[in-house]
Amino acid sequence: MRRSGAELLELGLVLGLLLLPIMFGTIEFGTYFYVEHNLQSAAREGARAACVFSDHATQDAAAKAAAQQLLQQSSLWSWGSFKNNVVFNTNWQDDPLHPAQNGQPGQQFVIFTATITWDKIPDGMRPMRMITNPQNTVLKGVGAMRVEQ
Repeated sequence: MRRSGAELLELGLVLGLLLLPIMFGTIEFGTYFYVEHNLQSAAREGARAACVFSDHATQDAAAKAAAQQLLQQSSLWSWGSFKNNVVFNTNWQDDPLHPAQNGQPGQQFVIFTATITWDKIPDGMRPMRMITNPQNTVLKGVGAMRVEQ
């Protein structure tokens, strides 16, 4: 039986068309999870730094500085659109499990968030634009820590 090789040619053409979207989609979703992981690490570090100082103004500044320092160590900070658009927020709340008693102040905890929308990620890192509606897709890292007295 003689074979002409048409099947091999068809496989090469179809496989090439199928592998490109899979490869670029893997890159795009890998970037998504990389950014989200770094934001989560920065939020955790910001919450940890906020628990050290006694007044909220100093705590907020220290938390933001710690989160920025952690992000500067990653490749994300070199993206101009990233470092100009990442938003840090510090929220202080009373701990409901340890309220104020007998004139003693109650415990507080800090919730530190770092957020950015997907459309602020450079175009080269999202080649297939598989994540739709990028201006509403929010990547968010949240860190919460109790402030020890």
